[in-house]
Amino acid sequence: MFIPCMVGSSKIDGGVPRLGHGLLDDYLDMVAARARPNTVLATAYDLKVFFTEVAKEPQEVAGRTCWHSSPRSVGRGVG
Repeated sequence: MFIPCMVGSSKIDGGVPRLGHGLLDDYLDMVAARARPNTVLATAYDLKVFFTEVAKEPQEVAGRTCWHSSPRSVGRGVG
């Protein structure tokens, strides 16, 4: 089971926080290329909390794992 752990980063990797999973770390790299450092840090924290609560591997999370995963689902309820 994947247990996310937010690790501080060094200047070598551009200051991007890591969560210890390739998919999530790649996503954080993509966010870092497009956003400010505080946004990247907030995104990493949100992912850490999410994956702690759902207790699934990142590759197991489908689009309907959480109700707000699709803009079309807003206002339609879960499922």
